[in-house]
Amino acid sequence: MVRKTTRRGSRVLVIDITFTKSDGSTGRYRRDAELQTMEGARAEERRRMMSVAKTGSPFDATDETVRALVAPAPLPELTFGEVVDRFHVEYAPVRLQDSTRAGYESKLRTWILPRLGSLPVSAVTAKALRDLDTAMVQADASDTMRRSVFVALRSVLALFAVEAEIIKAAPQFPKLPKIGERIVEVPLAEDFTRILNGAKHPEYRAAFLLGAHAGLRRSEVRGLRCRDVEFEGQGRIVVRFQKYKGDLTRTKSGSDRQIPLTPALRQALIAVGADRRHKDSHVALNTRGKPWGTTGIWEAFTSTMREVKIPSCRFHALRHFFVTTLFKGGVSAPVVQKLAGHANLATTQRYTHIHGADREEAIGALESSYKRPLALPSGRRGPRPNVTRRVTRGRGGVLRSRMLARSSARKRGNP
Repeated sequence: MVRKTTRRGSRVLVIDITFTKSDGSTGRYRRDAELQTMEGARAEERRRMMSVAKTGSPFDATDETVRALVAPAPLPELTFGEVVDRFHVEYAPVRLQDSTRAGYESKLRTWILPRLGSLPVSAVTAKALRDLDTAMVQADASDTMRRSVFVALRSVLALFAVEAEIIKAAPQFPKLPKIGERIVEVPLAEDFTRILNGAKHPEYRAAFLLGAHAGLRRSEVRGLRCRDVEFEGQGRIVVRFQKYKGDLTRTKSGSDRQIPLTPALRQALIAVGADRRHKDSHVALNTRGKPWGTTGIWEAFTSTMREVKIPSCRFHALRHFFVTTLFKGGVSAPVVQKLAGHANLATTQRYTHIHGADREEAIGALESSYKRPLALPSGRRGPRPNVTRRVTRGRGGVLRSRMLARSSARKRGNP
């Protein structure tokens, strides 16, 4: 039927039809008439009723045509390369550290985009990811590289693309290879003393001591400013920033930390004039009085190790040296965690290392345990000694004692 109603002060013609669906249930069609004239509304009502009689539904081909004309055209699907471009613009600057962003960008550019960049994002399936992993294995990529590549890929697909509603769900990733614990070459105390004595310039000594006596990362050494070092009293360092490729950002954990100055570090910083410079200047400068570059500290460290004939290791090993030395000195784990600036205590424990002398001492303790008599639990008697008891009561006892003595002598080989 066609009925009249008033909506917002205006008369509206409404088509209201009750009909029986093809499955036998009752349906109702109630819509505003397409033409708001009585003739047009009645003509539409007849058309709807005819459609119900033919198809069991009041909707006809005209509705689909109009809906197709009115509905917006679907947007073309993004390629994986376009998703990566949006990842670098929308997600990475807000959620990732600069060093992490640079690492992800390198992995994406080298391994992922050449193989997946031109594919529609929906075509990046579990099979495509397995094929990528197979290609990396055939290219002799290390397990560490394979794991790093898929961590970057997971950030793009499982975190950004799902969050931005580009895809509904991320594909299933292949099982990442296990990366066991690697032995980090941490210098001994006497080795670090040789490194300090072999440093050619006071600027080298200051940078090395910031790593070993304050636990600073290379980026934190480059980002340390004079206003963050207090020389009054015992003195302290407040680590607030790191510098990566010229950009000064917050520390890796995002939190500040305080580290008291050791006498050697205090003397080294005064020797390079850090206490006399402007508050906004950098503490660690190279021999030309300029801030250290990205690789300058590492090059100075490796060249000094070559000079003193010590096996090469990373500058980050000085941070391991810092944590390990604190633990050996009996400092509690929570205090070491705060000084190192780790968010989790498990990370701090991974920075604790044992040297060859420690291993030899441990094995020596194991060996010495075999030389000590075993203590028996209380209430238990030890094994009965293999001795001959002599019975001395009466003549029978005397004879029995003599027989046992002769038997024992024969067993020992004495006739």
